[in-house]
Amino acid sequence: MLQTYLKDWRYLLASLFLFLLPFERIPSHDVKGITIRLTSILIVLFAITVAPQLFLKKELTPRSKIDWAILAFYFWGWVSVLYAANRHHAALVMLLWGFVLIGYLLVSRLWRQFFNPQAIKQLFVATGVITALFGLYQFVANTYFGASSTWTLLSPNYERSILGFARVQSVGVEPLYYGAFLFLPIAFLLVDMVRSKKMPRTGEALSLIIIIAAFVLTVSRGAYLGFIGAIIVLIIALAAKRALVAKQLAVTVVVLLLGFGLSQALVFATRYFNPATSPGGVKTEDQFVDHAIASQATANSSLNPRLEAMQDAFSIYKKHPILGVGIGNYGVVTTVQKTAQNQYPIVNNQYLETLTELGPVGALLFLVMLVFVMAKLITVALRKDEMSWYAVTLIFVALGIGVQWNFFSTIYILLIWVFIGLVDAIPESKQ
Repeated sequence: MLQTYLKDWRYLLASLFLFLLPFERIPSHDVKGITIRLTSILIVLFAITVAPQLFLKKELTPRSKIDWAILAFYFWGWVSVLYAANRHHAALVMLLWGFVLIGYLLVSRLWRQFFNPQAIKQLFVATGVITALFGLYQFVANTYFGASSTWTLLSPNYERSILGFARVQSVGVEPLYYGAFLFLPIAFLLVDMVRSKKMPRTGEALSLIIIIAAFVLTVSRGAYLGFIGAIIVLIIALAAKRALVAKQLAVTVVVLLLGFGLSQALVFATRYFNPATSPGGVKTEDQFVDHAIASQATANSSLNPRLEAMQDAFSIYKKHPILGVGIGNYGVVTTVQKTAQNQYPIVNNQYLETLTELGPVGALLFLVMLVFVMAKLITVALRKDEMSWYAVTLIFVALGIGVQWNFFSTIYILLIWVFIGLVDAIPESKQ
């Protein structure tokens, strides 16, 4: 890897971009309502230095079905600006989306040239472990000792005063988004462990334990459901490829249970450090379970507003069934109360939000794009070369994020388009 860095600095740019992917909130800086992140700086650097060279070589033109599907979907977004209730906000969303799509180009074009699944795995595992350790520190420092956000850098919504324990946010905008990112290092580690003919290395096993513990402590129901669905499909894929070895599967399950056990030990230990932190006198471990399964005790804090937004979005769509209300305009026309920051609310369901804002045409283009992504992954997964396992790994991630898309929505989330870029970068033929 070092030799490649020395030969071509663009590889360093592409690698650094993947490594910094989860750093959405820390560090970042808001300028007139727009958040500047480290990845944003790298996108600008790519646009200034690398993109012109690729443009002259005609390497930025659509070269795959995924490219064409994204272009069509994005074009329809601009069409919707013309009839949006708030054209200014719609245009702003499109510009932010366009900026993020430059990140898609960075990943799909540069990693297509320097394609190295092992390097990609190492980058995601490294940043996964580092951010997971920071997330576990947040949990312990705030839950056990009441450390303030000055020390933990947690948002107020995820401190122990809400549920009696801190939710792991790490460097992400919120636990749900951070949980979505963790699908990447989890998938690479899981697939390698299960299919390996050798016992997992200590470093990889410890990495997975740490990341799983942080993943569980995000207390993100969407992430949990996505993980369960992805695990089921992974087992089916392994069985179909006749790579399901009972011994390796058993070892992997033990590692997963150790990660889960670590998370539960940290939750249970709160009774010894700060037994009075749970609201209403509820034990912290019971509060954790209540929130994780969306029981009546905690549903009013997160689940009901999401259901209300989804019902409202469907009602709006029925009033605008042909074209929708325009990109980014659900929050403009909705009757749902705006957030404390006076920002436009979102549906928290990307599928329904796309239908509500872009109508049946936009929803169809969105689904076509997803079909092309999955079709490429399945095609590569059916091959008999080493690349097929990389595809299986990304299928795991795709299913996890696909399920989570029922619980969050913002069309310009960078993680999503970077992931699609990783899929598009897979060589079409065997290497």
